[in-house]
Amino acid sequence: MSAENTGLSYAAKFTMGALLCASALFGAATAAEFRGITADGARFLLKTPDGWRSGDTLVIVNHGFQFEPETGDPSLGPEALRDLMLSRGYALAASGYSTTGWATFTAKQDTEQLMQAVLQKLGTPGRVLTSGGSLGGLMSVQQAELAAAGQLPSLPRVDGILSLCPPLAGSRIWDKAIDFRVSYDQICAGVSGGELTSGPSSAPWLLDANDVDNGGSNTTLAKVALSASRCVGLEVPDLLQSDGMRARRSKLLAATQVRPEFIAQLLFYSTFALSDLVYSPKKLGGLNFQPFENRGVDYRESQLNLQVRRLASDPLARLNLMANYTPTGAIGGAKLLSIATSQDGLVIPEHLRALEGKVNPPQWVRALVTERTPSHCGFNDAELVQAFKSLDAWSQAPAAGTQAVIAPSVASLNSACADCRFSSAENLSSLDEALPARKFFQEQIATVNAGVNGDWYNPTRSGEGLKIEALPDGRALINFFTYPRAGESAAQLWLTGTGTIIDNGIVIEDAYRTFGARFGSAFRAADVRLERWGSMRFAMSECGKAKFSYVGPAGYGSGTVD
Repeated sequence: MSAENTGLSYAAKFTMGALLCASALFGAATAAEFRGITADGARFLLKTPDGWRSGDTLVIVNHGFQFEPETGDPSLGPEALRDLMLSRGYALAASGYSTTGWATFTAKQDTEQLMQAVLQKLGTPGRVLTSGGSLGGLMSVQQAELAAAGQLPSLPRVDGILSLCPPLAGSRIWDKAIDFRVSYDQICAGVSGGELTSGPSSAPWLLDANDVDNGGSNTTLAKVALSASRCVGLEVPDLLQSDGMRARRSKLLAATQVRPEFIAQLLFYSTFALSDLVYSPKKLGGLNFQPFENRGVDYRESQLNLQVRRLASDPLARLNLMANYTPTGAIGGAKLLSIATSQDGLVIPEHLRALEGKVNPPQWVRALVTERTPSHCGFNDAELVQAFKSLDAWSQAPAAGTQAVIAPSVASLNSACADCRFSSAENLSSLDEALPARKFFQEQIATVNAGVNGDWYNPTRSGEGLKIEALPDGRALINFFTYPRAGESAAQLWLTGTGTIIDNGIVIEDAYRTFGARFGSAFRAADVRLERWGSMRFAMSECGKAKFSYVGPAGYGSGTVD
């Protein structure tokens, strides 16, 4: 059960499979290659075809979920796609990411540092496309959103996004991992040798932190696999499976709506990957606050519903997870083509519905690849090539006097491709049906909208408060007045920032200190000075109540206020 065959990888094409064959990776000798390590420790690889010049097209290639640290060159994607991009005269850039696993937490700095390498080694690209499968498909959308929000100085825009088998519901995918783990724990409770290794008493649904450091413990991996074989017959031949194994496996699959072909992958994600997400200092950073929620989730069996462990999330912790990363759909002017395989049991195809109402419809095309055998990202080369050709044409600015290329469709995707299996994604069931919504959280925790507008304060902290205004297009403004640092002459500290609304919260990555001006008749706009101060989070805990957190510079530190 390796990291490759259990990860959100691109069907063994986007990660280690491509790295095993150096000759296939590096292609023609005329192409220039540049490799190195960024300031944050991410390996990068740049590859240009002969004759590439500043102003030409660049494709950022994002690999999928990889649990072990990168030790070689990061993947430039499936050979068929890579060769097509190079043959069209496009340069390729790939980062190995500065963190393993759910690498969305470091995507901003990883992408910025990758683009700095591009500018230094290659020059300034013209058109920029992003491409990736699975986690890489999500990060390709994330990069477009970061660019559109002005958070990537070296990448002002993304023109097109090829997002293959992507978890477009973002961090909600971890709800499935939690459901699998707590269901397994209850179903296999008391089965001799069938119980999974557990973490600390405060979070027995995790592994121990020492078992997931540096890519994980092989001993623990063997224990997890052995436990699953004893409880649900994982990898046990049919003739040797007991009736109890079969019954428990059926109950587990029914409770979690997991296809049997993907039970090993979900087992990996609900143990090693989930624990890494919680413990990693570059991600959630420990157990101080718990972001996972399953109150009210229906596990399709009355006794299981009564006995399964229920987790109540901390609103700020859940907001932090959702912020890293749940797409907002604000992709600027980019064209987005997203494709999934029809029987994917790891990143279910219903993720293609996650951006409904978020992305401007003329900018987004989605499709399924109809398959007979379930797979995660099991596209054939012809489908990959046809998808990229369609996105490439669609995302190009029309020449003078010509019309823009019409958006691709299922018919056009199939028209020039004898081996393609594209079909409509419009009849997929809702995401909330396929990936059970956290209904308790949705019903009990207020969503951020115009109802939050006004003043917020803690009665025990006189002279401090927030002024909040929900803005159009899923944004919000926070003005935070608080106490200055000890020794400063000012009477108050004023911070302001505009951020993104995510469900019950507001995420402001860049809060600015304002100073220099005066209130009232003495105010002059030219006197206002701004300097970046830190970040802010605001999360509703119930109607009329919220939690607020901040991270500031030296002398201010971080804190949380009710």
